[in-house]
Amino acid sequence: MGILGNSETEKDKLLTKITKLQKKVSLLEKREKEYKKSIKALKESEQHYKQFFDALPYGGEIIDLNGFIVDCSKSTAKMLGYTKEELIGKHITQFVNDVTVKRYRENFPKLLKGESLFLKSTMIHKNGTPIRVIRAGEPIRDSNGKITGMLGLSMEITTLEKAEE
Repeated sequence: MGILGNSETEKDKLLTKITKLQKKVSLLEKREKEYKKSIKALKESEQHYKQFFDALPYGGEIIDLNGFIVDCSKSTAKMLGYTKEELIGKHITQFVNDVTVKRYRENFPKLLKGESLFLKSTMIHKNGTPIRVIRAGEPIRDSNGKITGMLGLSMEITTLEKAEE
């Protein structure tokens, strides 16, 4: 008598189990390939987003629900005279004048309710120079529609305003 016994029924049951396990392994291998493909696509999408965000000719910031800068474009850093690392993690009101801080406090809650905003503001360069900007704010929503932050875009208009005077 062998390990499997003499019974053909036992051998058939064992072969059936092996076949089922092989199918499960095959399915897991297929899912792993799909997962790896999804991860690759996600990384490529993130890279495209970063390239797009950093290529903006205007200032751009992603701001969390409490007003802290989560990310910013290279243009924002250049416009304000800081590095991206110096801006990220700081509250947006650290880079605007007092009048704009007041407007921020009035308008940020509107963004959190889903409204888009468009207004003139004064940001402050690292060296203290005021920078006039047209600022647009847009809520950022997750896949369920919940607001998770905001996108702020700033177009510098200081030179334009001086030319108009």
